[in-house]
Amino acid sequence: MGISGAAIFLALVLQFDHAVKPLLVFAVVPYGTRAQLFPLALHGGPLWKPLCYAQIGGLGVLTFITLLLVPVLYAIFVLDLKIVKWEGTSEPDGEKTS
Repeated sequence: MGISGAAIFLALVLQFDHAVKPLLVFAVVPYGTRAQLFPLALHGGPLWKPLCYAQIGGLGVLTFITLLLVPVLYAIFVLDLKIVKWEGTSEPDGEKTS
């Protein structure tokens, strides 16, 4: 018997509560950086335009992967497909599950 769905949900909620500030910083900073790069991408020289487009695209892809793709893959592999097993964890009453 593994960890119940409620225990995993509680762990996810507690982890989100613990990590909300770094996630918000990670979510906000790339948007500000991209906003600052747009004028340079539109009116910059021949070197700056492709460089700015590459940075804007890279930050967008990185933000998408970190904030959307990783949690979705975690939910699929751990919660739905149960590929990752939760073994050796203890229940709140102190008994080990197997």
